[in-house]
Amino acid sequence: MFGLIFELIVFIVIIRAVLDSKKNRQRRQQNSQGSTPPPVANRPAATPYKPPVPNKPASKKQKTGWTPKPEKTKTVVPNRPNPAKEASPAEASARTFIEPTKRYRAPHNAGERYEEWMPVPEGKKVCRCGYCAADNLIPKGADPGNYTCYFCREEL
Repeated sequence: MFGLIFELIVFIVIIRAVLDSKKNRQRRQQNSQGSTPPPVANRPAATPYKPPVPNKPASKKQKTGWTPKPEKTKTVVPNRPNPAKEASPAEASARTFIEPTKRYRAPHNAGERYEEWMPVPEGKKVCRCGYCAADNLIPKGADPGNYTCYFCREEL
Protein backbone atom coordinates (compact mmCIF):
# COMPACT_ATOMS: atom_id res chain seq x y z
CA MET A 1 0.00 0.00 0.00
CA PHE A 2 2.80 2.42 0.98
CA GLY A 3 4.70 1.56 -2.24
CA LEU A 4 1.70 2.45 -4.42
CA ILE A 5 1.25 5.82 -2.69
CA PHE A 6 4.97 6.55 -3.01
CA GLU A 7 4.90 5.72 -6.76
CA LEU A 8 1.91 8.04 -7.30
CA ILE A 9 3.67 10.91 -5.50
CA VAL A 10 6.83 10.44 -7.59
CA PHE A 11 4.76 10.27 -10.79
CA ILE A 12 2.94 13.51 -9.91
CA VAL A 13 6.22 15.30 -9.11
CA ILE A 14 7.73 14.22 -12.46
CA ILE A 15 4.66 15.35 -14.44
CA ARG A 16 4.68 18.69 -12.60
CA ALA A 17 8.38 19.25 -13.40
CA VAL A 18 7.83 18.51 -17.10
CA LEU A 19 4.90 20.93 -17.31
CA ASP A 20 6.84 23.69 -15.52
CA SER A 21 9.80 23.27 -17.87
CA LYS A 22 7.50 23.60 -20.90
CA LYS A 23 6.04 26.84 -19.50
CA ASN A 24 9.52 28.24 -18.86
CA ARG A 25 10.59 27.37 -22.42
CA GLN A 26 7.56 29.17 -23.86
CA ARG A 27 8.29 32.28 -21.76
CA ARG A 28 11.90 32.36 -22.93
CA GLN A 29 10.84 32.08 -26.58
CA GLN A 30 8.37 34.94 -26.18
CA ASN A 31 11.00 37.16 -24.53
CA SER A 32 13.59 36.42 -27.21
CA GLN A 33 11.11 37.24 -30.05
CA GLY A 34 10.89 40.84 -28.92
CA SER A 35 7.77 40.91 -26.82
CA THR A 36 7.63 43.63 -24.23
CA PRO A 37 8.93 42.73 -20.81
CA PRO A 38 6.51 42.77 -17.88
CA PRO A 39 6.03 46.19 -16.29
CA VAL A 40 8.38 47.06 -13.43
CA ALA A 41 7.07 48.73 -10.28
CA ASN A 42 7.96 52.39 -9.87
CA ARG A 43 11.25 52.44 -8.00
CA PRO A 44 13.70 55.26 -7.73
CA ALA A 45 16.80 54.62 -9.77
CA ALA A 46 19.67 53.38 -7.64
CA THR A 47 22.48 55.88 -7.55
CA PRO A 48 25.98 54.47 -7.88
CA TYR A 49 28.18 54.62 -4.77
CA LYS A 50 30.46 57.64 -4.64
CA PRO A 51 33.15 57.77 -1.97
CA PRO A 52 33.12 60.90 0.20
CA VAL A 53 35.34 63.71 -0.97
CA PRO A 54 38.04 64.64 1.56
CA ASN A 55 37.99 68.16 2.95
CA LYS A 56 41.76 68.63 2.78
CA PRO A 57 43.70 68.54 -0.46
CA ALA A 58 46.01 65.53 -0.82
CA SER A 59 49.61 66.14 0.13
CA LYS A 60 52.26 65.87 -2.58
CA LYS A 61 54.17 63.15 -0.72
CA GLN A 62 51.18 60.83 -0.61
CA LYS A 63 51.78 57.43 -2.19
CA THR A 64 49.62 56.77 -5.19
CA GLY A 65 50.21 53.07 -5.82
CA TRP A 66 50.59 49.74 -4.12
CA THR A 67 54.07 48.29 -3.80
CA PRO A 68 54.43 44.54 -3.31
CA LYS A 69 56.44 43.22 -0.39
CA PRO A 70 59.45 41.07 -1.26
CA GLU A 71 58.70 37.37 -0.91
CA LYS A 72 60.39 35.40 1.81
CA THR A 73 62.75 32.85 0.38
CA LYS A 74 62.91 30.55 3.37
CA THR A 75 60.30 29.75 5.97
CA VAL A 76 61.53 29.06 9.47
CA VAL A 77 59.90 26.39 11.62
CA PRO A 78 60.12 27.27 15.32
CA ASN A 79 61.85 24.84 17.69
CA ARG A 80 63.49 22.97 14.82
CA PRO A 81 67.27 22.97 14.54
CA ASN A 82 68.83 24.31 11.36
CA PRO A 83 70.43 21.34 9.53
CA ALA A 84 72.99 23.63 7.86
CA LYS A 85 74.20 24.90 11.21
CA GLU A 86 75.70 22.16 13.35
CA ALA A 87 75.86 22.73 17.10
CA SER A 88 79.33 22.69 18.63
CA PRO A 89 79.96 20.22 21.49
CA ALA A 90 80.40 23.12 23.94
CA GLU A 91 77.02 24.54 22.89
CA ALA A 92 75.34 21.14 23.12
CA SER A 93 76.60 20.59 26.67
CA ALA A 94 75.48 24.10 27.66
CA ARG A 95 71.82 23.23 26.97
CA THR A 96 69.79 22.68 30.07
CA PHE A 97 66.24 21.70 30.79
CA ILE A 98 64.40 24.64 32.35
CA GLU A 99 61.90 23.49 34.91
CA PRO A 100 58.55 25.33 34.55
CA THR A 101 57.47 27.51 37.48
CA LYS A 102 54.02 25.92 37.66
CA ARG A 103 53.86 22.14 37.50
CA TYR A 104 52.01 20.93 34.45
CA ARG A 105 49.56 18.11 35.00
CA ALA A 106 49.08 16.30 31.70
CA PRO A 107 46.15 13.95 31.01
CA HIS A 108 46.81 10.24 31.50
CA ASN A 109 46.96 9.60 27.75
CA ALA A 110 49.31 12.47 26.81
CA GLY A 111 52.83 11.80 25.59
CA GLU A 112 55.78 13.07 27.58
CA ARG A 113 57.85 16.09 26.62
CA TYR A 114 60.98 15.24 24.64
CA GLU A 115 63.73 17.38 23.16
CA GLU A 116 66.36 16.13 20.70
CA TRP A 117 69.23 16.63 23.13
CA MET A 118 67.57 14.54 25.87
CA PRO A 119 68.37 10.81 26.17
CA VAL A 120 65.52 8.37 25.43
CA PRO A 121 64.61 6.53 28.67
CA GLU A 122 64.46 2.73 28.86
CA GLY A 123 61.09 1.33 27.78
CA LYS A 124 60.06 4.49 25.90
CA LYS A 125 60.06 5.44 22.22
CA VAL A 126 59.92 8.77 20.39
CA CYS A 127 56.78 9.48 18.38
CA ARG A 128 56.40 12.60 16.20
CA CYS A 129 53.12 14.53 16.19
CA GLY A 130 51.55 14.79 12.74
CA TYR A 131 50.09 18.22 13.46
CA CYS A 132 52.86 20.23 15.13
CA ALA A 133 55.83 17.91 14.38
CA ALA A 134 56.88 17.84 18.04
CA ASP A 135 58.60 14.78 19.49
CA ASN A 136 56.79 12.94 22.28
CA LEU A 137 57.80 10.01 24.50
CA ILE A 138 55.33 7.13 24.76
CA PRO A 139 55.72 3.56 26.10
CA LYS A 140 57.48 1.21 23.66
CA GLY A 141 54.63 -1.25 23.07
CA ALA A 142 51.84 1.35 23.06
CA ASP A 143 49.74 2.35 20.07
CA PRO A 144 50.39 6.03 19.20
CA GLY A 145 46.70 6.47 18.31
CA ASN A 146 45.83 6.11 21.99
CA TYR A 147 48.06 9.03 23.00
CA THR A 148 47.86 12.78 22.47
CA CYS A 149 50.67 15.27 21.84
CA TYR A 150 52.18 16.89 24.93
CA PHE A 151 52.24 20.29 23.20
CA CYS A 152 49.13 20.60 21.02
CA ARG A 153 46.81 17.80 22.30
CA GLU A 154 46.26 16.31 18.82
CA GLU A 155 46.30 12.52 18.42
CA LEU A 156 49.72 11.10 17.61
